[in-house]
Amino acid sequence: MTKTRSEQKWLDEMVLELRLLNVDGSRIGDAAATVREHLADSGEIPEEAFGDPTEYARSLGLEQPEPSGLLAVVAANLVGVFGFMALVFTAGPASENQPVQIRGFHVLLAIAFLLALPLIAFNLRAVVRLKAWQGGAIGAAVFALLVAVAVLLGDTVVADFPAMPIALGGGLLTLATTLWGQFSGYQRPDPVVDPTAAADAGKKGSGRRDAWISFLGNWCLVIGAVIMVPVAVWLHHLSG
Repeated sequence: MTKTRSEQKWLDEMVLELRLLNVDGSRIGDAAATVREHLADSGEIPEEAFGDPTEYARSLGLEQPEPSGLLAVVAANLVGVFGFMALVFTAGPASENQPVQIRGFHVLLAIAFLLALPLIAFNLRAVVRLKAWQGGAIGAAVFALLVAVAVLLGDTVVADFPAMPIALGGGLLTLATTLWGQFSGYQRPDPVVDPTAAADAGKKGSGRRDAWISFLGNWCLVIGAVIMVPVAVWLHHLSG
């Protein structure tokens, strides 16, 4: 690994930690610029000058409290993904005005999802800091548990519901949460700004890129629904 790549990897880890500490983009840019300037002047490598990137980021004392709108963002995303799943799940039966059968495994998946997303969202720092093997082991254990419970539940039908109202409701929830995310202001981009760069250098291109990233992040569920609903309908017709 070259010195430049090694420095970039160290800086990326520092920036990630500062993001997890809720530091705003301009302050992160200042911290990164300070590190780069020191390394350029001293010729040192980051580990020699600053030590571990995570510990260095914490030592800067820039940590901010969790944003006040975090609960609203988590709730909106939870509702949006749940609506998306309901829409895709019922799209096939709804296309033929048939009822949808809710089985024990579906209830289990819904409960697991409703518990998992808030748990991850409110423990994001711990989740991101997991090593790859740790994340893999936890995922494998959860998957094995779900499969075991699904086998025990068998193919039991819990209830039948009209598919069309559920599909329409899921679609409305998906669209509503997407529009809320687009216009609420809670999820505006906060880019890392390098204070040493020229004021107008790349400003237009960077702003356009950030706008596209924000747009895709807000509309990914709607885009996914546009793709997945026809697939779900097609698969339902094939199986029928």
